[in-house]
Amino acid sequence: MGFYLFCRRAASFNKALKQENLQLAVFTAFNILANNKFPLNEALYALGLLMNQYSVVKIKSLNKNFKYNEGSFGSRSPRVGDIATIVEVYDSAFDLECSDENGFTLWLEIFEPSDAELELVCI
Repeated sequence: MGFYLFCRRAASFNKALKQENLQLAVFTAFNILANNKFPLNEALYALGLLMNQYSVVKIKSLNKNFKYNEGSFGSRSPRVGDIATIVEVYDSAFDLECSDENGFTLWLEIFEPSDAELELVCI
């Protein structure tokens, strides 16, 4: 099954949720996950169950080397263990912002689902 068909099934899952038919929604989600070889985070991302705007995540691992330079926003690049807020969600990416205890931005980067393993801390 191609990713396009996977996304079409994901859309039917979201429709089932909107219709408040939780039993069908849960069955559809597990059916999609069981019949595909996509990583769980990417599957949940496609289903809209992860990466909502203003969700808080923790970086468990980085698969992309983010380089800090003078054009970067903030004072450093992302690190494993950082806690960040999703400030914007796009079709295939999202903006993550990490701030210090005073609210100053440490970094602001665009992430694709494959760039890092994230743990959802708060929805």
